Amino acid sequence: MRRVKYGIIIVFLGVLIASSTLFARVMIEEIHISKDIDEERYIPIDIVDEMPNDSKQVAVSARVRNLPHNKKVKIVWYNYNNKHKKVARIQSLVTPKDHNFLYHIAYFRNMPDAGKYFVDFLVNNRLVASKSFMIYESRSKYTIKWTALNAKGVKLYKKKSYGEAIGIFKNAIKILKKDDPIEYKNILLTLNNMAQTYLSSGNRKASKIILKEASKIANKYNLTDDLYFSRTLSIMGAIYIREFDYTKAIEFYTKSLNINDKSAKSECGQHTIDKKLSLYTLYVKQKDYDNARLIAQETAECHNRSLWSLLMISDTYLAQKDYKISQKYLDKVYLKLKNSKKPNKYIVYTMMN
Repeated sequence: MRRVKYGIIIVFLGVLIASSTLFARVMIEEIHISKDIDEERYIPIDIVDEMPNDSKQVAVSARVRNLPHNKKVKIVWYNYNNKHKKVARIQSLVTPKDHNFLYHIAYFRNMPDAGKYFVDFLVNNRLVASKSFMIYESRSKYTIKWTALNAKGVKLYKKKSYGEAIGIFKNAIKILKKDDPIEYKNILLTLNNMAQTYLSSGNRKASKIILKEASKIANKYNLTDDLYFSRTLSIMGAIYIREFDYTKAIEFYTKSLNINDKSAKSECGQHTIDKKLSLYTLYVKQKDYDNARLIAQETAECHNRSLWSLLMISDTYLAQKDYKISQKYLDKVYLKLKNSKKPNKYIVYTMMN
């Protein structure tokens, strides 16, 4: 009888010990924010409490205790003032490495704003630990002033207050020239804004003068492959359209697109699409339907063969009186519209015409 009792007690104690291990509280300790992680030795590199806002990445590391073998840790980075404003891609589930070392390197989508940030550790969506860190302003006081002035100028431009906008852009450039070193890329951006503002106000002569200055800066400071210079060239193309010099306009839009094509970020971006649409229109005006069709096909690839692109291709064949192929592309548009829950009425109208 005693043996049975002892056996029951031993089993009970065994269950108790096992359950205490199973349900022990998960602990995340020794949390560090760092610039990087030594992934071979499992240690943080350059532990910090704050980072400059031009950083491309930030790392967090910790030691994990009592984490069940089938569980992982969720890591979330966010702005202190806005939990919904994520500052980096979330690695939803992270598995600890040797010696329970847990780490995650976050790559910033964009340059984050200065301020307070947090990284949370969650298990089963329950907050286990949190670590705060600061991001400080790394830009010079002149760049900060320029950013505010440039944004104000753009806002005035959108309101069609062109005179005020130009005055603001001029002040923004004066501020930039006080910096050391001078950020010529930012000057190029503001000159583009000035040129566009002059053009929108109808002053093509002033716009050309500004663009000439922008081109000199781009050539002198090795910015001829920069997307800002691509915009310089496209504004020049827009000026030639207004002057009905379509050959020159095609030349500048083509040069601009050549720069865009080198950048994976802008390959199918809206600015690139807009330039291609302008180039398509120019080729049609010149009755160069083969090149117009090539541009339409490139646009279709960017738009995943959108309806507008198919209509553009159809129009080129229609202009060449190749009605059979033109009808073929119209049929594709019709099928897509037929299967669409909410077809674009303007596209339907255009197709019927």
